[in-house]
Amino acid sequence: LIPDELNFDIRIVDESIDRVPIEENFDLVAISCLTGTAVKAYHYADHFRSKGIAVVLGGVHVTLLPEEAAMHADAIVTGFAETAWPELLYDFVNGSMKKNYCQKEQLFFNVPIPRRDLQRKSGYMVPNVVSATRGCKGVCDFCSVSAAHFGWHTRPIDEVIREVKSLPTSRFVFNDVSMGEDMEYFKELMKALIPLKKKWGGLVSTKVFHDPEVLPLLKKSGCIYLLLGFESL
Repeated sequence: LIPDELNFDIRIVDESIDRVPIEENFDLVAISCLTGTAVKAYHYADHFRSKGIAVVLGGVHVTLLPEEAAMHADAIVTGFAETAWPELLYDFVNGSMKKNYCQKEQLFFNVPIPRRDLQRKSGYMVPNVVSATRGCKGVCDFCSVSAAHFGWHTRPIDEVIREVKSLPTSRFVFNDVSMGEDMEYFKELMKALIPLKKKWGGLVSTKVFHDPEVLPLLKKSGCIYLLLGFESL
C-alpha cells in the first residue's frame, strides 16, 4: 500500500520471529497490534517517540480503543487501511500528518499483492497467507472482530485466485476469521481452487458442515486442515 513514488526504504519486523531494533533510527515507525500485544506495542511506541521518531499505531486494538492508543502515537489508523495508509504517508512526507486517519469506505477489491519479498523467508511454518474475506457475520461476545464492527466483505474470487497463483509455493493459508459465512461464495472459491492443485488451510465455524457439498469440495480444493475455535461452550 506504500506508493512507489515515495521511494521509501521499507523494513518489516515481525516480533514473533524477529528482535525489534530498538537501538536503530527511522523516519517513521508503524506498529500494528492486537489487544494481547497492545501493552508491548505502547512500550515500543513510547521508546521510539522518545528518540524523536514519528510513530503510527494501527490494528484491531487501536480500532477498538483509539483514545488509549492516541496517547502513545503521533497518528493512529482505525479500520481498514487501503486508502487511509497512503493518505497518511503523503501527509507525513509533506509535513502535515494528522492525528487520526479513518477510512470511510470499507471496500475489499483491487487489493495489491503483498510485498512478500520484504518478508523473512525463515521462521514461519507457513509463510504465505492470503485473504478472501474480511469480518464476520457472527456476534460472539468474546470476539474483537464483531466488536470492531468490521462488517462482512468478500473479495472477488478471480482476484483471490490470481494471488494464490502468484505464490512461490504449493502450500498457503487463508487468514480469514470465518471463511464460510457466505456459503455460496465459499463453495465457489473452493471450486476455483481445484485446478491450482495447491494445499491450503483456514478457519471456519461448524456451520459450514450443515451443507453436504462442503466436505467433498474441501477435499477436491486441496484443504489439509481447518481450525475451529470453541471459545465458548
